[in-house]
Amino acid sequence: MKFFLGTGKEIEITPREREVALRVALGEDRKTIASELEISIRTVDDFLCRLRQKAGVTSTYRLIFLLARPTPQKLRRKVTA
Repeated sequence: MKFFLGTGKEIEITPREREVALRVALGEDRKTIASELEISIRTVDDFLCRLRQKAGVTSTYRLIFLLARPTPQKLRRKVTA
């Protein structure tokens, strides 16, 4: 699954990585995410680590900022709609 960051960069992420990222972006803590997805907290950390590496950032806050930021593709859809 391709995902566009706010910088216009495109990264390939798995559906599970996307789900974890969205839950973090919504403010859920790692323990809650792990419990609801029936995975360990360590697995949540691993997903976040891989996402940070793919996005080229070192902090989860920066990752969430890039995931939430509008991309050129999203902006174009708003203008043409």
